[in-house]
Amino acid sequence: MGIAEIKNRILSEAEVKAKKRRQETEKEIKKLLAEAQLKAADLRGKILAEGEKRAEEEKRAILTPVRLQAKKMLLEEKHRLLNEVFAGSSPEIREKKEIKVAKFLYG
Repeated sequence: MGIAEIKNRILSEAEVKAKKRRQETEKEIKKLLAEAQLKAADLRGKILAEGEKRAEEEKRAILTPVRLQAKKMLLEEKHRLLNEVFAGSSPEIREKKEIKVAKFLYG
C-alpha cells in the first residue's frame, strides 16, 4: 500500500465520518426545530388565553358600573313615577296601592 492509497483511504474515511456527522447534525436540528415549534405553539396558546382573559376582565370592569348606573336610573324613575301617581292619594290608599304596584314594577 502506497502513500497515495493511504492518503485516499484516510480522506475517504474522513468523508464518511463527516457525512455521518452532517446527517446527525441535520437530524438534531430538525428535532430541535420541531421541539421549538411545539413550545412556540404552546406559548402562543397560553398568551392568547391570557389576552382573552384580560380582555374579558376589562370588559366586565367597564360594563358592570354602567349596568349598575342604568339600573339605578331605572329604579329612580320608577320611584319618581310612583310618587307622581300617588301624590294626591290618602296615606292608607297610597300604602295599599304602592305596595301592589311596587311588587309589579320591581318584581
